Amino acid sequence: MSIDSCSKYFLVSIRLASCLSRNRVLRGSTGCGLLLVWLLVLSVVPAATSQATPYSVKDVEKLAMDGISEHNFLELVKQHDISFAPTVEVMEELRIGHVPGSVLKEIWTHIPQGQPPEFYLKEGDHLLRNGYYAEAIAYYQRLLLQIPNDLSAKARIEQANEQQQKAEAAAKEQEQKAEAAAKLRTAQDTERPNLSYYRQQLSASLQKPDCDGAFYYAHKIFFVGPDQSEKSAYEKVCGPYTVTLKEDTPVTLAFQRDLKGADAQSGDKVDFKVVDPIVMNGLLIVPKDGVAWGTVAKAEGGRRLSRVGQLRINIEGMWLANGEKCSLEDEENYRGAKKSKKAKAGYAVGSVLLPGVPLIFLGKGRGNDVTIRAGTKVAANVTGTMKLEPAQFEPSGPAPKGPPIELPQIGLNVVSFQNLSGTDATVRLLGPSAQVLTVVGGQSVSARVAAGDYYILVRYGKNPEDYLFEKDGPIPVTEPSGHYSVAGITLKRPAADNPKAREEFYKGQ
Repeated sequence: MSIDSCSKYFLVSIRLASCLSRNRVLRGSTGCGLLLVWLLVLSVVPAATSQATPYSVKDVEKLAMDGISEHNFLELVKQHDISFAPTVEVMEELRIGHVPGSVLKEIWTHIPQGQPPEFYLKEGDHLLRNGYYAEAIAYYQRLLLQIPNDLSAKARIEQANEQQQKAEAAAKEQEQKAEAAAKLRTAQDTERPNLSYYRQQLSASLQKPDCDGAFYYAHKIFFVGPDQSEKSAYEKVCGPYTVTLKEDTPVTLAFQRDLKGADAQSGDKVDFKVVDPIVMNGLLIVPKDGVAWGTVAKAEGGRRLSRVGQLRINIEGMWLANGEKCSLEDEENYRGAKKSKKAKAGYAVGSVLLPGVPLIFLGKGRGNDVTIRAGTKVAANVTGTMKLEPAQFEPSGPAPKGPPIELPQIGLNVVSFQNLSGTDATVRLLGPSAQVLTVVGGQSVSARVAAGDYYILVRYGKNPEDYLFEKDGPIPVTEPSGHYSVAGITLKRPAADNPKAREEFYKGQ
């Protein structure tokens, strides 16, 4: 109701009240009757004129531009309705215009009514081609309201459902990959500050040599970022840096649920769990209670004539800790026990005797059904040899025991490296605060160090065949009383390789 209408309504109400008060006896006076009619008109007309006008595409786009809250946006659309058909082109325009998803979903429900079947089929096909599966189904269902047994609409609904399931599975897989990548980055960032310590431990393990310890620390280093030079140093002492899951590796499994011959059918999936974890080179390859599976190859319940139940299970595979499938091979056969001959008498077949048909009796007793209880253990073997990437697996336990290595001293002084070499550089800082730093070409990296004399070993290049090495120093770092110092070092690509620097760089000396 407008302000003017409200004013008129108020004034007429006053006049009507005054009229009625002066004519308490003559309630049906003409003047008061007219006022009452006029009051009713005023009360109805504003209500009629205040009905919401359906929104056009421009109206919806304007609401999106005005920044209205999503809840209010949705309520307004529900109140006003819309004056346009939600075609693919229109909905794409609104989506690009930042119309909220809940509002788009509401608009999609406004499918035009009273259209011929060809319209719904055509629009549904258009939606289906553009990946709007749920919306396409809604159009096909509108067609089925007119032609309930239309085979083309039913077939398209089935197709849309199938494609929607695939799209949802793909979206879920992408989401899982993104979560895994984020988790990996977080774990790498957590380990990054420990790289200097791990490198010292790796060097000490290789000098013994202690390949179990070396593998553990090499894995820690390569988890954060593969370093070809350190990998080469490891392999020179301990052989290939790989994990090999060999063929015929034994695996102990257990049934996850009860299984009966009478209830099972050939082809049914059978769920197992891994009883004993598989650990190789200190890495957890298959965790305890990991998932494995098989199928029912044959299933029979107990029958008359003392035929016992039978189950034959083929064990097929399991999941590794890195999400990779591993094939398994084994066949398990189970049979139920026969009942005693003292069991109840058998049954006669054929209560109605036909001419020429003899009376047939079954033997006494019947065979027991076969039941495999949950937790029953079975043994299987790995099929084929698998070369695994160690970086994809986590250590199964704590670090190997060994003599502790003193962590580097960290002071308030700063050594800054500016890389003007035109390529990436790896700096091994030797001294009281020994560290290894990676300096990307054109960037700078700073390190906090304690006071003392330092040498630097620098490796330039991105590929092993292009590496150049140099050594520089001593570089004195002083720490005046109550102050700290800042030293700047510029990295420039050397003219030639320094073989001695190369040797010391890989030894970590």
